[in-house]
Amino acid sequence: MKFEKITDTQIKIILDIKDMELHNITNESIIATSTFPQKLLQTMLKTAEKEVGFKADDSKLLVEATMPNNTECIFIITKHLPIKCLIIIISQISINRKIT
Repeated sequence: MKFEKITDTQIKIILDIKDMELHNITNESIIATSTFPQKLLQTMLKTAEKEVGFKADDSKLLVEATMPNNTECIFIITKHLPIKCLIIIISQISINRKIT
């Protein structure tokens, strides 16, 4: 598994064919309504915290999974922040633009 921290609220996880075989990942298993995707997600989040410092905490998560081909699977995981946090982040972006 390869982990990339995109922002403090978003990461990308890339699984190659060996990872997919190890975790029995197929197109069908990714979209299954069983506990399989949940267990895989928990495993990936624990590893992401160790590898890149991404903490899901109790945040709501948006999980996007794509399989562009049969040899890799890409997950984009985004934490949804409370509205107060978004206002603070937007304010900081505006302030930074005025300074630079």
